Amino acid sequence: MLGLTFAFDLAASAGYPSDHLHAPTWVARDPTNVPASFVLDAANNRGWLNGKQYGTEAALLEAAGGQRSGLVRTIGAYVRGPELVGNGNFDSDVAGWTSNAVNVSLSWDSGRLVLTNNTGALSAVAAYQSIPMDPKRAYQGGYKLVAGAFSSRLAFFGATTAAFRKSVIPPYTPVGTWTGTASAAPDCAIVMFRADTIANANSVIVDEITVKEAVPFKGWNVGGYRQRVTAKTPASLDTTQVVMELSDDLTLTSASGNSVQSRVRLEYRPDTSLHLIVTSASIQQADLNLGTVAPDAEFTAEFRVGLTTVSAKLNGNAYTHSWFSQGAPGVARLHLASSGIGEAWTGAITSTAVWCLGMTAVRFEGDSYIGGASGVGMPIAYCALSDRIVTATGVGGSDMTAIRSRILDPNNRELLPAITVFWDGSPNGLTTVSGYCDQLQDCISALGHGRFFVIPPAIGDNTLKTQIRDEMARRWPGNTYDWRPYILNSAGVIDSSRFQSDGAHLNATGMSEAAQGLKAFLDAKGW
Repeated sequence: MLGLTFAFDLAASAGYPSDHLHAPTWVARDPTNVPASFVLDAANNRGWLNGKQYGTEAALLEAAGGQRSGLVRTIGAYVRGPELVGNGNFDSDVAGWTSNAVNVSLSWDSGRLVLTNNTGALSAVAAYQSIPMDPKRAYQGGYKLVAGAFSSRLAFFGATTAAFRKSVIPPYTPVGTWTGTASAAPDCAIVMFRADTIANANSVIVDEITVKEAVPFKGWNVGGYRQRVTAKTPASLDTTQVVMELSDDLTLTSASGNSVQSRVRLEYRPDTSLHLIVTSASIQQADLNLGTVAPDAEFTAEFRVGLTTVSAKLNGNAYTHSWFSQGAPGVARLHLASSGIGEAWTGAITSTAVWCLGMTAVRFEGDSYIGGASGVGMPIAYCALSDRIVTATGVGGSDMTAIRSRILDPNNRELLPAITVFWDGSPNGLTTVSGYCDQLQDCISALGHGRFFVIPPAIGDNTLKTQIRDEMARRWPGNTYDWRPYILNSAGVIDSSRFQSDGAHLNATGMSEAAQGLKAFLDAKGW
């Protein structure tokens, strides 16, 4: 009974409610036998969400904050977490807000912000503040425009108000209460309310400015996910159609001035090819051609998205993989049989299932051996061998202090349940072996579980590497993965044929050998 209770507790801590692991047989399971977090079984009019069964699709959509119109289903946004805007309700003053110009004044009136144009000419007026944002997340922003303008907007900026990044609510928004979602670009740090074309001496009144994190449904994990879609292609098509899309609200060129912002999109093209497109920070990260599907034919596409990699396959064929140069997109809504702007799907949707990152996923942390060098890194090498959700937070050039900082970062807290692999390929900044391993122990302690691996350095002074490896094996005897039996080496010195031309980073062959050994080591654990 004790072991069963522990299993339930472990499941809950990883985002799996205790009854989640006892799903009915029709609920889709992943290769590690974990039930999906979300299932829409359209063919049988039923659903599943976070451990609870729903007898009809309508009941599922209601529970998930979704809606349906014809074939189109839209799930989300689910708003969670704390309010990021300070004093957005203006209860007693306008503290925390800054005017965009010397001759635009901010004042308080009955719990509302008043922006007055004193420039002597027709002008825009704006108020802004710095807020904490995370580039792997999407946010819902909103405000109530009370009076004084016919064109207002809410936008994210970078480090300064000259660095426009994303519209949350586009221009030309009149009096009323408005919300919208947008992902955060890597440097987003400012939120700004703006009203355009305000006459001299005229004022704009606004209230209830808000920004909170938004995800597709409760239980979503920004660290990574798997999605499986079974559908039937249209009998014919003349233009590209969209099977599904995960996105924010402003996904295509619009009055906001944004081009594509953030989305993961499964599209069917007139040449009958099926593509998975990933766009982040308005830059296309991947276009994976999964193969062809005949018109009027059923197919199943499956893909895994982590913070730095994507893998996708069609009908059980081999996965295709790609790195992200800009990181994974933050998404707020799941669209089925449509894109975020209503691009149609005239085929059928049979079912979809989504698994969110949890205790059977694998997270990699470390330096460039994880972050990647010339397209070679452990995460994508491991993706090629394993069918788990894979995510990574490693950054090239990191030392153990930086690794520790990312593990302890509150923005990465929801990644902690995953199996975590630490590989600092080159022990940059090491002063003492004991101090180095003490910092690594801080990381391990923060995980809150024993599902981790440490990998000794691959390059550097061989005596020092040996000392680190021995200390790791002494401290974590069952969790230290020794790469020497797998990567071609002589007495712990990796053969030059396994390095890129810089002599410091493993090439694809060397990294593949390291990944094969890691997979065998992990699989033997039965996690």
